[in-house]
Amino acid sequence: MMTRRECLALTGSTLFAKPARPRPNILLIYADDLDADEIGCTRNAPHFPSYTRMKSLGMPSLRPYDDPRMLTPHIDSLARDGANFTRLYCTSPLCTPSRCSLLTGRFASRSAGFQRLFPPGGPGNIVFNTSIGPEEPSLAKSLQELGYATGVVGKWHNFLTGPLSDEVDKEIPENAAITDPAVARRVRDRYELALKTLREGYGFDFVDRINIGNTERYRPKAIRGQNLEWHLEGALDFLKQHHHRPFFLYFALPIPHGQYFDLRHLNLLATVGGMLDKAPQVQPSRESIYQRLDAAGIKNPRNAMAIWMDDTVGALLKALDSYKVAENTIVLFISDNPSRGKNSLYEGARVPGLIRWPGVVKRGTVVDSLCANLDVPATLIEAAGGRPPDSMLQDGRSFLPQLKGKREPAGWRDQLLLE
Repeated sequence: MMTRRECLALTGSTLFAKPARPRPNILLIYADDLDADEIGCTRNAPHFPSYTRMKSLGMPSLRPYDDPRMLTPHIDSLARDGANFTRLYCTSPLCTPSRCSLLTGRFASRSAGFQRLFPPGGPGNIVFNTSIGPEEPSLAKSLQELGYATGVVGKWHNFLTGPLSDEVDKEIPENAAITDPAVARRVRDRYELALKTLREGYGFDFVDRINIGNTERYRPKAIRGQNLEWHLEGALDFLKQHHHRPFFLYFALPIPHGQYFDLRHLNLLATVGGMLDKAPQVQPSRESIYQRLDAAGIKNPRNAMAIWMDDTVGALLKALDSYKVAENTIVLFISDNPSRGKNSLYEGARVPGLIRWPGVVKRGTVVDSLCANLDVPATLIEAAGGRPPDSMLQDGRSFLPQLKGKREPAGWRDQLLLE
């Protein structure tokens, strides 16, 4: 039992004590619709169904890859140098509810937005209706209470009510010219409203380069593409500003969003906030991606997207090294749900999950416990030296013991509810 001298500072709702080693930084990378056969370290893993491999065995498949090789050395290094989960599930395999559970540690049906639509005691249907309210406890708020600098970059997709959603519902015509100053101003105003909304009550000190939802909706066609370099530039800005203190960065990738596609049509200057004056120069060029595909003898241009995403992850890992914080940083790479089987249960809910934490998680660790995305907040808060609010522990549990190579805690689940 901890003595009063050893701990006992209570800020808000998160209890924390001075840990034996420096509190770890946290980089949480959440991919969008990523299948297990779309990164190298899990594409042939026996615990995952591989749709590409199914086709090679004469079984039907949904959009398999002609060449199953995925060049993702940086992502693969997380599995090699850390832990790989064999039974990690998103409890609601759809973008919005999956992100809700990841950030709150609770089933999506408990979200304030969902319960306003479907009061407890009656039927409900979980789709894109599980908004997170500023009144709800969250991973970011708990870490902020523990003294962490907190940041969010990338795809949010958890607003449904208030001024922002009212504005988003006012669709800008697809054929509107982004070169029209009035259109550009409207796009920029909407983007700034998104940043302002996220900065007020959601637990993030740093909010930048945000996609409110999916890029193909509610904006001119000219800027309806993904721009990983733009998001990465924001993430690197956060690390530059906050690497000198404990930090938590939630980097929500907006890709693949569906399966991989040939990315050569994407405009490096196009963003959800409008057109850039200059393209970000923060990772290897897109031209070099296709050169690497050619060098490997991979003819399918769809496979380029794996390299694009991996280059982004590699740039983040390089930044951690350059600031000399990599040895004390937890890096998590998880998918919000698969693309095949999305919005369905069973294998439509099992996702890749990789965690690197040097000096704590042994290289090549395999976690076979039945885990879920809603366990992530409890795990990270405990790793940071705190105790999650009771509301998070309704549904989630910390798998920190398993990461450290210990046995499952007594009473660990042998079944999991999927909504």
